[in-house]
Amino acid sequence: MPNIAGLTLMSAVRHPNTMATAKTTTSTHTITPKDLVEGFLRAANPEPLTIKSLLTVGETLGFSANAIRVAISRLCAKEQVISDSRSCYRLTDKTLAINSFTDRWRLGESRVRPWQAHWICCHLPQGMGRTERNQAQKALSWYGLKLGLSGLYIRPDNLNLSIQELNSQLIDVALTPNASLFRAYDFQEHQTQQWQRLWDIKAIETRYKSHYEKIAKSANNFFEKPIEQSLSESLILGGDTLRVLTLDPLLPAEMIDITLRKKLSDMMEEYEAQCRKLWTEVIARLEE
Repeated sequence: MPNIAGLTLMSAVRHPNTMATAKTTTSTHTITPKDLVEGFLRAANPEPLTIKSLLTVGETLGFSANAIRVAISRLCAKEQVISDSRSCYRLTDKTLAINSFTDRWRLGESRVRPWQAHWICCHLPQGMGRTERNQAQKALSWYGLKLGLSGLYIRPDNLNLSIQELNSQLIDVALTPNASLFRAYDFQEHQTQQWQRLWDIKAIETRYKSHYEKIAKSANNFFEKPIEQSLSESLILGGDTLRVLTLDPLLPAEMIDITLRKKLSDMMEEYEAQCRKLWTEVIARLEE
């Protein structure tokens, strides 16, 4: 099934000079031509889209043809989008590889298992270059690991993955193969208590509640709004919520109210089904 539009971690980058303002049910946010192009190509995947279709939907949301063309050109230059001889565009394998990471949220609570008070640890080797270290730290953060001791990143060992599976997935999102990933326990109690405070539990639970309320409100009358408003909301609210779910640290019940996480995930599935229906209809009309 295709993702709803704009649901990619890369779309967090904003281009202030080419923004369009979209009023949602809760507040005023912005989407960019880049968000729009990525979102439509993702929704259409594996089929390509013509430049005409991308320009038309861009115009629907208030973007100039030039802004859409510039966005496409930049995405092509970054090897995130590729064109063929028919002036059609699709996402590259490089971009689609991120989908396997962002799609993890669909697995819900099957991604975790009961916590036995053990920890997953990752030690980064000394002598790493700045770029390599930054990429490794980002990869670890995407899987909920925090810096616990000098050079040692940790998280509760409640992911439903073997160390080999987790290591492979981390390397796929740019962790250096020279990192050492392992399970450990028997840490001193004061140390593990300190580690549990590394995550802002109140902020995470507040995000669960806030995003649930926003998409529930949007879904309530999704097909009764003007199409440009529903398209904008699917980009903005859907994208923001997916980032919350995708980057969620998946903490265990001993640390956080997991019912809030499940409630948000279930609501997002319903909302995505509505968004997918709308985007599929729009794409079908554009490609006629």
